[in-house]
Amino acid sequence: MDRSEPGSDEEKTRIVAEEERVLARVHKHLAARKMRVSTDGIDYDAELLSLRDQINEARLEDVPPLIEEMERLSEVAARRAKVVEGAVDPDSPYFGRLVLEEGDRRREVLIGRSTYLDPRTGVRIVDWRDAPVSRVYYRYEEGDAYEENFGGRDVHGEVVTRRSLAISSTVLRRIGSPQGVFVRAMDGSWRRAGESASRLKGGQGAAMRPEGHHSPADGNGASRGKLGMGLEGREDRFLPEITALIDPRQFELITKSDAGLVVIQGGAGSGKTTIGLHRLAYLAFQDPKRFRPDRMLVIVYNDALVRYISKVLPSLGLPQAGATGTPVTTYERWAAKQRISHLRGLPEEYTEDTPGAVTRLKKHPVMLRMIDDIVARASAKFEKWLEQALEKIEGKEEVLAFFREQERAPLAVRLMRLSRWVAPDELSEEDAALEAAAEASGEPSKRPAPKSVAIRHAVERVVQRARRELLDVSAAWAEMLTDATALSAAFEKHAPGEIDPDDLRTAVNWCIERCGTIMGELEIRRDEGDRAKEKRDSKAPNDDVQRAIDEEVPQPKLVARKRGGGDDDEDDFEDGEDDRSVGIDGAIETEPPKLDREDDALLLRLVQRLRGPLVKGRERLRYEHILIDEAQDLSPVELAVVLGTSTKQRSVTMAGDVAQRLHMDNGFKGWAELLDAIRPRRAGDASAPVEPLTVEPLKVQYRSTHQIIEFAQDVLGPLADPQGGHAIRSGAPVELFRFAHNGEAVAFLGEALRELMQSEPRASVALIARYPEQADLYHRGLVNAEVPHLRRIAEQDFPFKPGIDVTDVRQVKGLEFDYVVLLEVSRASYGNSDEARHLLHIAATRAAHQLWVTCSGEPSPLLPQSLRDRAY
Repeated sequence: MDRSEPGSDEEKTRIVAEEERVLARVHKHLAARKMRVSTDGIDYDAELLSLRDQINEARLEDVPPLIEEMERLSEVAARRAKVVEGAVDPDSPYFGRLVLEEGDRRREVLIGRSTYLDPRTGVRIVDWRDAPVSRVYYRYEEGDAYEENFGGRDVHGEVVTRRSLAISSTVLRRIGSPQGVFVRAMDGSWRRAGESASRLKGGQGAAMRPEGHHSPADGNGASRGKLGMGLEGREDRFLPEITALIDPRQFELITKSDAGLVVIQGGAGSGKTTIGLHRLAYLAFQDPKRFRPDRMLVIVYNDALVRYISKVLPSLGLPQAGATGTPVTTYERWAAKQRISHLRGLPEEYTEDTPGAVTRLKKHPVMLRMIDDIVARASAKFEKWLEQALEKIEGKEEVLAFFREQERAPLAVRLMRLSRWVAPDELSEEDAALEAAAEASGEPSKRPAPKSVAIRHAVERVVQRARRELLDVSAAWAEMLTDATALSAAFEKHAPGEIDPDDLRTAVNWCIERCGTIMGELEIRRDEGDRAKEKRDSKAPNDDVQRAIDEEVPQPKLVARKRGGGDDDEDDFEDGEDDRSVGIDGAIETEPPKLDREDDALLLRLVQRLRGPLVKGRERLRYEHILIDEAQDLSPVELAVVLGTSTKQRSVTMAGDVAQRLHMDNGFKGWAELLDAIRPRRAGDASAPVEPLTVEPLKVQYRSTHQIIEFAQDVLGPLADPQGGHAIRSGAPVELFRFAHNGEAVAFLGEALRELMQSEPRASVALIARYPEQADLYHRGLVNAEVPHLRRIAEQDFPFKPGIDVTDVRQVKGLEFDYVVLLEVSRASYGNSDEARHLLHIAATRAAHQLWVTCSGEPSPLLPQSLRDRAY
C-alpha cells in the first residue's frame, strides 16, 4: 500500500479516489440489480413444491436426504429473498468501509442500515445494528488485530482499512480516516478538514467541578481555609476566588449585609450561581448569629443541582449535614413538603399528564389576583356578619375599627387578634402560637382592652363561624379553579387576551372533575372523623383502655375504598351514584385522586393569605436569606410562596437568565413584570417587598468560548438580548456534522469519543438530545461501539465524574461539561419556535471548551446559515 507523507496532497488524492471508485461500483451494481428479475433464475417456490411431492412418493430410505435438501433450499431461498429485497438506499447505501485480512484472505465489508450480500460481485453491506462483523468496525481501529466469534466460529485477522464516510444524494461528501478527514466543498473540490472538525481535544478540566469551588491555595500551595478566614483565623474580606468574576458594583452587592431583593441576571456561564452561593457564605461569615446555615434556604432547578451545590457549600464554610445545615432543595420538593405539612388529607401523589392549558392557567399571575379577591371577599363577609351581630350593642364602631386596622395581616390572624382584644384572658394555646408567628412577621397588634360581656360573646360567635366557613383552604382552592365565570372575569380585568377561551374551558373542565373527586373524598374523611370523635366522646371517662384503643382508629386516606367494610360504609356509595368498577376482592378499581404539581403553590398561597405564615412545628417558618437559582423557571405564584417565608428584612437573591427558560407557560415575562405580579394589589399581605427590585446584569461569560457564545446567541435569534454578554476566551469553532442516518452518526462519534477518552481520561462530555428516545438510541449504539466510561442519564443522576453522559436537554439545566455534542439538531427536533430556541441555547451553553452539532436529515432552521453552508 502506498504510504504517502501524512497531510500531503497525494494522500488526500489517493484516499478520495479509492473511496469514489468503491461507491461507483456499488451504485453500478444496485442499478443493475433493479434490471434483473432474479439473481440466478431459480424459482425457489417451485423447487420446494417439487421436493415436497417427491417426499410424499419416495421410499423410506430416500426421505432423509430429500428433507435435508428441502431445508437447505429453504434457507438459501430466505437468504436470497433478504438480499434481493434488502432496503438499500441508493442515496446513502453505507457509511463505513472495512478491509479485513484473515490469513491469506482479504475481503471488503461495507457498514450500512440494512444487509445486502452478493458474493458474485463482492458487494457486502451489513446492518450496523445486528450484523456480527459490524462489531469489528466499532471496536477496532485501522491496523489493529482483531479476534471475534462469528456464528460460533472464532475469527482472527487484521483491520487493513477502516474509514467512516458520509454519502448523501448519491454523492460522497466526507471521508474520515487515520490519515485525516477530507471534505468535499460546494464546488466539488476536496480539502483536508481542520483538527476541530475531526477531534475533540484540549478541554480536559475546562468545566467547573464541585471541588473547584474550594477556597484557593496560597502561593506555597497551602489551603487558605474557609471563605474569608485563613488557617490562623485572619480576616480576609476580599474573596479572591470571585473577584475576577464581578465588577465593583456586583462585588458591593455581594458583600453588603442587607441588599434586599436582588436579581442577578446573567447569561450561561457568567457566574451568577457562584455569586449567589458566595453571597450566602459571606453573609454567614459576617453575621453568623443571624445568618445561621439552617436559617438560609437554597432553591435550585433540579436534583442534579441539589447534589452539585450540596458538595460546594461545605467548601464555602456552610455545613450541609443534619438539622443545622443549609437546606438545598428543588422548589417542587420543598413545596410538596410544606403542603403536606399544612394541609392534611389531600392527595400526596401527582398527575403526570396535566394538560398544558391547565398548567398555563394555574401558573398565570392572574391567580395571585384571584387569591387577593378571595381574601377580600372573606374579610368583607366577616365584617358584614360582625356588623349584624353588634347592631344593637354599644361599642360596635370601636370593634369594627380595630378589625379594619389589622388589614395587613392574614384573615386568621385578624380573627385571633380581635378575639384577644375583646377577651385578653381567653387566648387559646393555638391562638398564642399564631400570634407569635404573626409577631415574627413584623405585624404588631394593639394592646388588649377588655370589653363588655355582650361584645365578647357576640364577637366570639362570629369568629367561630368565620373559622368554620371562611378559612377552609381546600374549599377556596376548589371554588377558585372551577368557577369559569369568575376566572373569565379575572383574566378580562387583569390580563385581557392572555388566555384562549378554549384553553380556559379545557382547564376548568379538568379542574371540575379532579376538584370534585378530591373534595368528595375529603368530605367522606371528615364525616368518618366526626363519627369516630362521637364514639370516643360517648365512652366512660374512666375507661382508659378503651379510650386508648379508640384513639388508634386510623384516619382514611384518599385511596381506593372497599364496599362492605362495616356498618359505616353503607352511606359512602349509593346505587347509581358511583360508576367505578368493583374488583372480586371488593376494592374499587380506580386510581386514587391526584393533584397537579401546580396546585401546591395555589394551596400554599391560600394558606399564607387566609391562615397566616407557614410554620415549622409551632414556630413560623422563616429564612434570613433565600437564594433562588434559575428563578425565571418559577411562576410568580411559586415565587410569592417562597418569598412569603423570608423575614421582614427581605434578604433574597434570585439568579436567572431570561434566555434560558425551560418552561414557556409559567407566567414569567420579565423581572420587572415579576415584581409587579408578586406585589399584592390589596392590603393584607405581609410578604410585600419592602424595597424596589434591584436587577444586576452580568456581562462577562466565563464558562464558554467566544465561538460557543456566538453560536448560542445566533440560535436565540429575535429572543437574544442586544446588550448580551461576551466571552473572555476563544477556542475551536463550532462544527456541524450532517449524516444520512443515525447509524452513521454513531460510528463517527464512537471513533471520536474513544480517542478522546484515551487521550483525556478525566474529561467530562455530554451528548445532549432533544428527546429521551433519541438519547436511548445513541446510548445503545455507543455501547455497541465499546465507548468507555459511558453513562445514560435519565433522572438527573449525574455523578459529576469524568466520562460521557448521554442525556436529553431537560436534564442538563445549570450544569457544565468540558465537551458537548448536540445530537439530532434537525428540523424535526428543533423547529422554528421560541421553546426550541431556548432549549437549543441551553444545550449549547453547557459546553466549556468545544461544541459539536450533529443531525440526520435536514438541519434545524435555527442553526446559523454560515454553519449550515460549511457543514461536514
